[in-house]
Amino acid sequence: GGPRHGSRRLLERSALIRSRATTRTPFLPMELEAHDLEQLLARDENALSFVPRGSPQGCWLVDATAEAFAQQTWDDRKQAELAGWLRFSRGDIRRLGDGLTPEALGLSPLARAVWYAAFTRKQALRPSFRRSSIKITRRQLQGCAGFLLVTSADRSVEALLEAGAVYQRALLRATNLGVAHHTMSYALEEEPWR
Repeated sequence: GGPRHGSRRLLERSALIRSRATTRTPFLPMELEAHDLEQLLARDENALSFVPRGSPQGCWLVDATAEAFAQQTWDDRKQAELAGWLRFSRGDIRRLGDGLTPEALGLSPLARAVWYAAFTRKQALRPSFRRSSIKITRRQLQGCAGFLLVTSADRSVEALLEAGAVYQRALLRATNLGVAHHTMSYALEEEPWR
């Protein structure tokens, strides 16, 4: 196509990038269709693989991810870092323009109202907040169709940057297909699962 076709495609890609979002609410309890899975892996088959949740590898990933998340959650230093990224006021959201908002965390309108009215960074360090986070993560892990794994050829900067590009392309393809996703890299960050 000519210049008009290229401009339209650029606008479509830009809209797709803006619409990509992590889904922290529970996933629909259904398997991925073969066509969707084929589209997700397309172009990057050498660096991407899919592990169904119910497979032996998927069960291991569910357990490892949940345990690694719990380990991080109970680590005061790591929880304090997370608390620094949580946004407890709309003013902070406008002023800082980053972080994890209650909307991004998938909270219901009522839970968002409570969040903005009553939550503080200090409360994110309380045991009740940590237990709730662990429970939500376990529920999401139990409800997903499976895991999309991204691998790099090696640990060189070039290979790792390429793996990042593969990851971004896969998430954009998922968004385009209407496939919800939530990156959970906890097992990569914690021993002994790393």
